[in-house]
Amino acid sequence: MLYILWSVLSIGLFLSIIVICFQATRLIREKLGVFAAILFVAGSLSFISWSNRDEEKEPGTKSWEFTPHDPEVFNTTRWTQIVLQNNSVSKYQLHITYAQVEQQNIPLSAWSNTEGFISGTDWVPSYVNVSRTDDNSVLHYEVHGSVKWQLLGITIYSQLKKFSGNVNLKAQPTY
Repeated sequence: MLYILWSVLSIGLFLSIIVICFQATRLIREKLGVFAAILFVAGSLSFISWSNRDEEKEPGTKSWEFTPHDPEVFNTTRWTQIVLQNNSVSKYQLHITYAQVEQQNIPLSAWSNTEGFISGTDWVPSYVNVSRTDDNSVLHYEVHGSVKWQLLGITIYSQLKKFSGNVNLKAQPTY
């Protein structure tokens, strides 16, 4: 429920800023002329495009490698996904790529992302580890990261999250 309220607040503030910008543009045009209004709009758009240049925010761009890739491994590579947290509007997921080599499941890489309606929040994983266990059909995972609660692109609060558990590869769908 908190995620929905935060999203509504974030969208409401964004729409308010848009309305204020239209009114400001109209007032600038009336008081200073068309050229000043065009300059104001161009300057505002340049600030918007400049703030979106952070490449780390792209989903799925950060991956953690556990085992060097061997050409033999690619023939038996599989992947599975785990839902780390499922809230009312979105879910945090972990994707694990593993290979079967000599009847052993070896984790190769993993990455985490958010799926669903994510307005006003940003999941930033900082550490992912997947390791083998004594049971060959089970892998142990650990994910650390933070949820950044943002209003108009400004982080208001950063909430640390830690997830750990085991994934049974026989019970999970693999691809």
